[in-house]
Amino acid sequence: MSDLDRFRNGGRHKRKTTAAWVKSTKPSEESERLAGDRELYEILREQGYQGKDYDDFEIELMGYGFACIKKWILTKELLAKCDEKLNFVPKEEDVRLDLLTSDEAEEIAQDIVVESVLGFREDALVGGKWSPTGGASLKTFFVGRCLIEACKVLKQRARALKRAARYIQKVEEDDWLELPSRDMPLETQFELDDELRRVAGLLSDKELEVARLRAEGLSAKEIADRLGTLPRSVNKALERVRAKARKHRNEGGVA
Repeated sequence: MSDLDRFRNGGRHKRKTTAAWVKSTKPSEESERLAGDRELYEILREQGYQGKDYDDFEIELMGYGFACIKKWILTKELLAKCDEKLNFVPKEEDVRLDLLTSDEAEEIAQDIVVESVLGFREDALVGGKWSPTGGASLKTFFVGRCLIEACKVLKQRARALKRAARYIQKVEEDDWLELPSRDMPLETQFELDDELRRVAGLLSDKELEVARLRAEGLSAKEIADRLGTLPRSVNKALERVRAKARKHRNEGGVA
C-alpha cells in the first residue's frame, strides 16, 4: 500500500458527510465547489472540528495535498509553485530535486503534508484564517499551507547539501576503504569509511539526519521517537544509505 493509500486509508468506507464533500469538489463550477466547502464547514464547526467526520475530512485533505506535492517534486514544479506564493525560495541548484528518487520524493511529500496538517485545524478553521466566504476552497488553502512547509523543507535540504559538499571536499580522493557492511555498526563506518562520507551528498535530508543520529549511537527506536516516525522507517533509511554507497562505488565513485 502506498503512502497516499495510507493517508486516505484506501478502501475505507467514507462517512456520508465526507463522501458528499468529495463529490462536491469535483464539478467544473467553482461556485459548486465552494458551496460544498461551506456545507462541510458548518457541519464540522457545529461538531467543534473534532470527531469522526473531521478525521475523515483530514484524511481526504492529506491525500489531496500529498498527491499535489509529490507530483510537483517529480515534475520539478515545486520551486516554481513556492515562488508564486512566497517571497524567497531556494535555487534549483541548491536543492537538486533532480537527484531524488520516486521513493525519496514520496518521503519528502509525506513530511511536508504531515507538518502542514498539524496546525491546519487550529489556524485555518478554529483560528479563522480560512473563511467560507474568502474565495479559496479548502483544498486550495491546504495546498497553499503545504507550499509554505515545502519551502521550509527545501531550505533545510539546501543547507544540508551545502554542509555535505563542504565536508566531502575535505576527504582525500585516494583514501578508499571497504564498502559499508551490515557487519559493522554504521557509526563506526562513518568514522572509518571515507566512501560513505562522499555519499553524504547524495542523501536526502531525512537519510542524512537518520545516519547522523545513528552515528551518535542512538538505536532505531530512539531515532524513530525523536523524528516522530517508525523504527522500520529508520531501518529502511539506513538501508538506502548503504545502497547509495554501493551504487556510488560501482559507478566508479562519481557522485
